[in-house]
Amino acid sequence: MIMFSGVNQETKEIEEFSIEEVYYVDLFKPKTTAKNGILQYHTRRGTFLGLVTLEDIAWYWRDFGFYALDSVNVINANNIVCIKEDTFSATAIFDDGSTTSVSKKRLHLIEHLNIPRKCPS
Repeated sequence: MIMFSGVNQETKEIEEFSIEEVYYVDLFKPKTTAKNGILQYHTRRGTFLGLVTLEDIAWYWRDFGFYALDSVNVINANNIVCIKEDTFSATAIFDDGSTTSVSKKRLHLIEHLNIPRKCPS
């Protein structure tokens, strides 16, 4: 089953819904967004707007461990194995060896998680 996440237009909460629940998809065009609009899913459980920006993901997925730790990504802190730091930068390292950048100024957001700052060699 293919699942999507979206913001329920009635409750303003993020919810998952299956592709089987979708009646149709059109574009929601608020005045402040790009001319192409935002995907709007009409389902048997209501209307959902797709998440389209990093800010959306950071806000609506925050309760699931996601943090805006850099201006170019949103990171699931639950999957960080360690943080590698040098003088000028920081990098989040995941269990499969993949990495992404972390702003050193935003590391305080995840200090309470006690993620190791030294990575195994």
